[in-house]
Amino acid sequence: MQEDEEVAQWRRIVESTEKRAKYEPDVHLPVLAYWLERFAEALREAGRREEAVTARKRAVEVAEELAEDEPDDFLPRLARLLHDLAIDLTEVGRYEEAVAAGKRTVELRERLAEADPDAYLPDLAGSLHNLAIDLEKLGRSEEAVTAGRRAVELRERLAAADEDTHLPGLAASLYNLAVGLEKLGRGEEAVAAGERAVELHERLAAADPDAYLPKLAASLHNLAVSLKEAGRGEEAVAAGARAVEIRVRLAAADEDTHLPGLAASLHNLAIDLADARRFEEAVAAGKGAVELRGRLAEADPDTYLPALATSLHNLAIDLEKVGRCEEAVAAARRAVEIRERLAASDPDAFLTDLSESLGVLMNQLEAVGRPEEGLVIAQRRVEVADRFAELKPDLYPRERVLSWLHLATRLKKLGRREEEVAALQQAVEACERLAEDDPGVALPPLGYALQDLTVALGELGRREEGMAASRRAVEVFERLVAADPDVYLPDLAKSLHNLAIDLAEAGRYEEAVAAARRAVEVNRRLAEDSPSDYREEHAWSLMVLGRLQIEEARFAEAVPYLVEAAAVAEQPSGGGPPVIEVAAALLRLAYEFDPDGVRERMREVTDQDVVEWLDSKTAG
Repeated sequence: MQEDEEVAQWRRIVESTEKRAKYEPDVHLPVLAYWLERFAEALREAGRREEAVTARKRAVEVAEELAEDEPDDFLPRLARLLHDLAIDLTEVGRYEEAVAAGKRTVELRERLAEADPDAYLPDLAGSLHNLAIDLEKLGRSEEAVTAGRRAVELRERLAAADEDTHLPGLAASLYNLAVGLEKLGRGEEAVAAGERAVELHERLAAADPDAYLPKLAASLHNLAVSLKEAGRGEEAVAAGARAVEIRVRLAAADEDTHLPGLAASLHNLAIDLADARRFEEAVAAGKGAVELRGRLAEADPDTYLPALATSLHNLAIDLEKVGRCEEAVAAARRAVEIRERLAASDPDAFLTDLSESLGVLMNQLEAVGRPEEGLVIAQRRVEVADRFAELKPDLYPRERVLSWLHLATRLKKLGRREEEVAALQQAVEACERLAEDDPGVALPPLGYALQDLTVALGELGRREEGMAASRRAVEVFERLVAADPDVYLPDLAKSLHNLAIDLAEAGRYEEAVAAARRAVEVNRRLAEDSPSDYREEHAWSLMVLGRLQIEEARFAEAVPYLVEAAAVAEQPSGGGPPVIEVAAALLRLAYEFDPDGVRERMREVTDQDVVEWLDSKTAG
């Protein structure tokens, strides 16, 4: 091939010059640096990028030696060679080395720009721009933003003096800065930089649409991401819609180049529309993304199948939101099929995605009344969690917890209680293991699994096991309440209520009363803070405590709890007549067994006779 002949010719020239330079370095080293640079370019054009890096590194070594003796003549060349070396290293994925070369370039060009800003400020800005990109690829976002901001500052100055020459570079640096700021979570700053990039690309595209419309579309696409992260959803939709409009035009003229970008913009627009609760529009955009990514994946499955699966996954969720549940199932099933294939070849990368799509499909099968199929998917999700365990033991308990809890829910709905209990026990076991290392993550699902296990065991008549689970649930929610009472107090109240009932059914009334008293205290606190949400719960907890007193033959002691339950029920959101009727029935029962004691206690509490109070509560 012609390239090979050219490369061979340059290799011979370089080797010959290397030999001469050993004997006459003053004469031949400058020439060698030049030939090495040309050789590196020939290798690069021939696609032999690693060899190009080697040649460029040798050119840098020679230029370093020359610059030591004659800095005025050779520092600019050294800086240029380092700049090009950084680019070569980036292209072969050697980012650490690229950053080192880029930093050295910046140092040299800063020295040069101090002496001659007109000549070297543009080069310095370009090197800072490239350095920011390489730092970002290494995840060193703070450093990337610092370099990127300096590039913007310099290019602002340059564009102020010569807009025609420097506006494109300024727009590019603003675009990259916006991306870096967004990754650091500095949303408003990212939006400001992104808006400025869009503004400049608008101007450039007006003058030269062929060159700058693609860059304008990319800037709008990224601005939409930053606007969304900054909580400005409607503006994100507007920017994303404009990116789609432009990329539709671009793809009509050059499909091979612009179809991937159009698919990505449609995908993001669908997400933004869904976040804005514009689900019908989200479905339309999502279908467009799926169609385009399907075509791309046919031509290049390795590159585009993961993106197609993601778009199908999201489309399934949006279709369900607009009530098109059968279509949602079909989309979710396709997402699962693709992710099964991907996870088979690269489980490390795709098992988590597969689990998420299985979860969506499981829920949607249930929504269309196909619970048996949903159960099969839930069982598959458990298998995926087990496979996940083999690859990432440190994350195994968390994945296993979720899969077993979802399986238990499906088994419960199908009335398969014994299997539900087995699944919940597996979830509890996994949570307990995870809690040893990461209680913050494990304790909430552990508490909920124990609550469900308590109920399931109770319905199977396995009271002692249910009681043990109930006690453990109380312990877990006590710990959680200590850290975050606003979130977990209702769960503690529920667990105490369940424990009181289990203890009473086991005939352990003293312990049952103690648990019920605590449930009353917690529910009273909740009702004081949020009456509309918890007042009725408070009334029923008082009723349980009153009933327990009656079952323990403490008839007079039941009176204050039943009276308070009725009083709470009479208030707004307190439960009303159904609660009052139960309180009255329990009080009547206590009165039958101990009329004197109940009458006396009633007068102490209400200044009314028992019959008078009952008549007032049951009248009408």
